[in-house]
Amino acid sequence: MQPILRVTTTTGFSRREHLIVVVLIALMIIDDLVFSAYLSDINNYLVIDYAKKTLLLVACFSTASFRRSVTQAFGVPDIPWAGTGWFNPHLLILIAGALLLDQGITWLDLHGNRLAGNPVYQHVPPYHDDLIKYFDLTFGLLWNAVAEETFYRAVLITMLYGLLPRTLPCILIAGILFGLAHWSQGPVSVGAIIIGGWILGMLYCVTGSIVPGIIVHYISNLIAFTP
Repeated sequence: MQPILRVTTTTGFSRREHLIVVVLIALMIIDDLVFSAYLSDINNYLVIDYAKKTLLLVACFSTASFRRSVTQAFGVPDIPWAGTGWFNPHLLILIAGALLLDQGITWLDLHGNRLAGNPVYQHVPPYHDDLIKYFDLTFGLLWNAVAEETFYRAVLITMLYGLLPRTLPCILIAGILFGLAHWSQGPVSVGAIIIGGWILGMLYCVTGSIVPGIIVHYISNLIAFTP
């Protein structure tokens, strides 16, 4: 029987690939810290956000080792106690459970922000065009979910596992870095996003696929950003 939590291993990453990941994480954190806070128009905000997520995806396919990690992570889910398959009822239960957990964290986040005086450093600008709104709520949020799950789960957790071959620490570290890349949403929300990252990391390591995480990530964002 396979261990419940595991990472699909790939060929060891080179120093250049480690550097690429470090630079991307630094860029995501610095951008959220410095640049994005000055974007008050939704169109400019979305252009920058889509560019960031496209950069993540391009980087994830830029080397052979990255491509192998991503290809494996987009494979058919394989649950240790229930077998392989897209329509395995255990998979549906895991997706539904992860989504419910994430929504519970989101609810605590909203109430925590109210109690803390809403210490958010940057609010997403409001939509002022229906076409932009529907485009972002469909393609934009899906693009965001695919990019972040590919980078923070398929590539980052796998790379961390090569350095520290224990699954739980890799999930914890990747979740913390995922949260720090959203720091402008305030300390309470960063904490919630870190926990959400842990949930998505666990889902990836249980199923061996990032597709369930993409589904949960997209639906959670859709609920959060729908006006």
